[in-house]
Amino acid sequence: MAAPTPRRQVATATPATSVTGATITALPELHFTMANGLLVVRDAATVVTLLQNEQRARLAAEAEQAALSTVYRLSGEPDESRPYGGLLTRRLDISERTLGDLLRDGRLRYTCAGKKNYRVSELAVREFLGDAPI
Repeated sequence: MAAPTPRRQVATATPATSVTGATITALPELHFTMANGLLVVRDAATVVTLLQNEQRARLAAEAEQAALSTVYRLSGEPDESRPYGGLLTRRLDISERTLGDLLRDGRLRYTCAGKKNYRVSELAVREFLGDAPI
């Protein structure tokens, strides 16, 4: 059985090009080997747009991961430096009693960090609300 051909990306230099007032010297010509053939991008504006979109998507993914790492406490003094003061009652806009019912019924995932010291992640909150990421 023959080994599959590796996909490769080749960049070659082209003459200087002006894009929205900025001069870009030696903008690369991008070659992408795809399943249905070779894609060659020579237009400077398209290359810049592709790079900007990739950077925007990467930053959005990093922000989403940071948001999902947020952990809420059930009660206590709010910490205003954290989203929703770090309190789950504020995040869900419900009372502590209703929150206790959700935890007791198992409808909201949590972890125990000591006796009656519950922690709920943003991911668990989004799963409960039906907004969980794929």
